[in-house]
Amino acid sequence: SQTKAQLISDLVQALNFTGTASAPANGVFLSATNTLQLSTASTPRLTINSDGHVDVVGNLDVGAGIDVTGAITSTGNYTITNNNPTILLFDSNANSDFAIDVNDGEFAIRDHTNALSKRLSIASDGTVDVLGNLDVGAGIDVTGNITATGTASTGQLTVKGTQEPQIIVQDSDTSHTGNDAENGISFRDGAGTQQSMIGHNNSGDKDFYLDTAGADHRINFRVGGTTTQLEVESNAVNAHKNLNCLSGLDVSGANLTVDGQIVSTGSILRDDGTN
Repeated sequence: SQTKAQLISDLVQALNFTGTASAPANGVFLSATNTLQLSTASTPRLTINSDGHVDVVGNLDVGAGIDVTGAITSTGNYTITNNNPTILLFDSNANSDFAIDVNDGEFAIRDHTNALSKRLSIASDGTVDVLGNLDVGAGIDVTGNITATGTASTGQLTVKGTQEPQIIVQDSDTSHTGNDAENGISFRDGAGTQQSMIGHNNSGDKDFYLDTAGADHRINFRVGGTTTQLEVESNAVNAHKNLNCLSGLDVSGANLTVDGQIVSTGSILRDDGTN
């Protein structure tokens, strides 16, 4: 109930209230010590508590924006309805700032500082595009095919499968133009200089080859350990173990050098045709 009113030029300067436990049909009342409530239809709608915080019992519609200093805590869901709904995340002491939006069925994270450049997007069909470099800290599992148009850098690549797992190197250049090493696996040093390559020549005889960076390099074939069984140099092929020739051995060079015995179940012919 109103106990005192001070009027100045017909305006109410202050209203003092005494406490009451029940809300009036429509009005403002003191519901508890230092707690003020506004009610309609005998139901409290808004409460100003003694510590200053305000409780709104029903829905709160704000027509021209709302400014909040401090944290926002919600026990329900946040719903943003708009054409191209957007959440802006502005860092007050650093760049970049970011925006999260939905537009034409695509979810996107954008760099607001750099002309809203798209950094990550999820299309309506579930396709995820990462526009920059993607660093994965604990491995990446892929079910399906991996397609790369650039360079894949990794410490170790493991290919597993239940049915003949393969690594396929395919040339998209159907005209087969360019250098001889169009398809292949290149082995490089820390500076990025190619030291050797396993490749396929798309032109000419379409050869499969192993190549090294210089004449002083060698290609070693090792089976079952670190001991080389077959060694290919720029001017020689060295067999460090027994060499079995199941369909004959033709030598067109000047010499055949053997450190040990030659065992043959057939004939050994010299260049003059004699045995």
